[in-house]
Amino acid sequence: MEQAEASEGRRGWGVISALFLVLVLVGGPNLTLAGVLFPPLLREFHWTHAQVARIAATAAFTTGVLGPLTGWLVDRIGARWLMAAGLLLIGLSDLAISTVHSLDAMAVLFAVVGVGASLSGLIPMMVVAISWFKARRGIATGTVIAGLSTGMTISPPLVTWVIAHWGWRIVMRLLSLPIFFIVIPVVLMFVHAQPVPAQPGAATARFRADENARLPGLELAAALVTATFWMLFAGQFVYSVGNAAVFVHQITFLVGAGYSPEKAAWIFSSQTAFSGLGALVLGALADRVGPRAMLALAMFSHAVGVASLLATASPHLTLVWIVMFDIFWGMASGFGNLMPMLITETLGIRRLGTLMGVIGLCTAMASSFAPIVSGRLFDRTGSYTLPFELAMLLMVTGGTLISLVRPAAGRDRLPVGESAAEAAGSSL
Repeated sequence: MEQAEASEGRRGWGVISALFLVLVLVGGPNLTLAGVLFPPLLREFHWTHAQVARIAATAAFTTGVLGPLTGWLVDRIGARWLMAAGLLLIGLSDLAISTVHSLDAMAVLFAVVGVGASLSGLIPMMVVAISWFKARRGIATGTVIAGLSTGMTISPPLVTWVIAHWGWRIVMRLLSLPIFFIVIPVVLMFVHAQPVPAQPGAATARFRADENARLPGLELAAALVTATFWMLFAGQFVYSVGNAAVFVHQITFLVGAGYSPEKAAWIFSSQTAFSGLGALVLGALADRVGPRAMLALAMFSHAVGVASLLATASPHLTLVWIVMFDIFWGMASGFGNLMPMLITETLGIRRLGTLMGVIGLCTAMASSFAPIVSGRLFDRTGSYTLPFELAMLLMVTGGTLISLVRPAAGRDRLPVGESAAEAAGSSL
């Protein structure tokens, strides 16, 4: 038994390593791409800040809108082929973006990137990662998120350097290469959820169609009528509006504050380096004190990070403010694993993918309009101060709502008719 558990643990960490690699080579670069492309697109096409923000908004919108469908598919057919299809869409779209010359065409292609990001992103990844671990879910899922921060740290200065020497179109072509030749093969070979143990006497075909039905937790319909779900949804939505209002505009803000594009990219990357450490620290602490407290703390910390970012425009104590931005925004940015953990803790694991997708809608809605609103406020006032201050207020509100979440009744409930012995076998 111990030898089997050790082998299973090694396989689980092999899966975590594969997910880490996907986020380093694809997730991080694509998440930071819109912000890095802001200055060259403004220069080349003379679009407004709001117009360029629309490009990022379309990708975020399609990613989130497809979240419920992605979660439903993951819960029922698994992650491997779903992720491979999404990665293929991203690679092909990156190649196509390198050829376009109009705002509408670029927005459409970034929307397709959003589709691919939904199919291959954190929803399937977190479902897979959580399925392999129980006692150490925080550190395991935190390791996955650390891959995202690693990619976000490496890519902005590298992409900015390539843009300066060869242009943004070459960047888009180069981004597609590791997707086709490294990432998709790795996903097909290594990424899969831990199989649910067979139930004696069960109808095999039925469980193959929907294996998660045997796990503890609420079905979607039952979860949607709980106060727990709506508190999670509201907290994530309010926070996401504030986050999206700031994130895409960070490099543009720094350039406007007098930093060169290269230095602005390095400052942006420095905080993402801290997010990798933050993912591991927050994950480890969540294993001890629970994901609810750590998620609320991360949202509060982001508000302090925004205040520090605004202060970097001051000629006084500039290095201090940059370090504070790195710590408070960067460390807190590693919390992408905490919401899936909190859903599992408060609503159960049975429909984790679907619930992640539904709650992800709030992120999509926020990310689709918040950057545009920030851009328009800048276009009218000539400053990011007002949108960033509003963002801080929203982040604090979101963290407060998350701190009030309590587990729903029935979160540990097993399917009707599941015996105690079978429950022990099917629980992850």
